[in-house]
Amino acid sequence: MGGIRALTKSWQSLLILVWALLKAGLSLLLSANCQEMFGKLAEAKQKAEEIKVRLEQVSVMGLSNDSSIKVIVSGGRHVLAIQTGNADMNSIEAKNSLIQAINHGLDQADKVAESEMSAVAQDLLPGGLGMLSTMFKK
Repeated sequence: MGGIRALTKSWQSLLILVWALLKAGLSLLLSANCQEMFGKLAEAKQKAEEIKVRLEQVSVMGLSNDSSIKVIVSGGRHVLAIQTGNADMNSIEAKNSLIQAINHGLDQADKVAESEMSAVAQDLLPGGLGMLSTMFKK
């Protein structure tokens, strides 16, 4: 009977040792994955800053519905210029056209920014997960 107990204790000790090793290995694995994840986050932050600079160098045009007013907007969503042509800016129609042109320009800037961010997300996310970049589109 003493031999069986000793054998059982040996198995218990072995199982405890294996469990401790597995736990330690898993901890190291998780630590490596965390380091990789933080590396990816740092890379994403750097890419986002690069995109921000690039977007400020891009300009898009927004037009009113009747094309009487043109607005130039940077990819960073800053209004750079407004061309009113011969529109009387005191009229309600001209003011509405200006609002339409600005909104159209901002929409165009958003599309450029989405495209840039989507391309970066494709590069940063592991295979097959690049589609997550489209998850939060409007």
